Amino acid sequence: MRKRDGDEALMLTRCLYRQLQMSRLDRSRRAQRGFGLLEAVVALTLLASAGVALFGWINGSLATASRLRMHEQMQVQRQIASAWLQTVDPWREPQGVIEPSPGWMLRWEARPLSDTIVLPRWGGGAQSAWESRLFEVQAELSAEGATQHFVLSRLAVRRTVPFSIPSPTGAPEQSVFVSR
Repeated sequence: MRKRDGDEALMLTRCLYRQLQMSRLDRSRRAQRGFGLLEAVVALTLLASAGVALFGWINGSLATASRLRMHEQMQVQRQIASAWLQTVDPWREPQGVIEPSPGWMLRWEARPLSDTIVLPRWGGGAQSAWESRLFEVQAELSAEGATQHFVLSRLAVRRTVPFSIPSPTGAPEQSVFVSR
């Protein structure tokens, strides 16, 4: 009986060995089959999170670029408006509204900061024909919902006494008032 017990033990060992090899083989085959459902869900979650972060970053960059473009346009229009306001006589036009560029509106209001000063005459003598006054010009530049306020100081000079322009044809002289 001993030999028989030994043969059975050998067969049992071989059988267990084969089962062990088969279970290892099954595990390696399962590993080679590809992703399981859990792995796919985890991969999609990571991909979606990265996509949301990327789109948020892109959206923020586009919004910043848009704000920078609007700021640049506002600065260019402010330079145009400032140059235009240098041509306005605050004595004759203390307030007004214009459209310096299509789609842009400029409103201004000038108020005097000083009393009128009669300028001294060169070489002394009678009263000068010129007077000056300092004005503060408050301006508002607006377009498409964006508004910018700025203030300019303006020295205005005007002639108070008429001067004559001789006619080249010998006609009588004409009196003219200058206000700048």
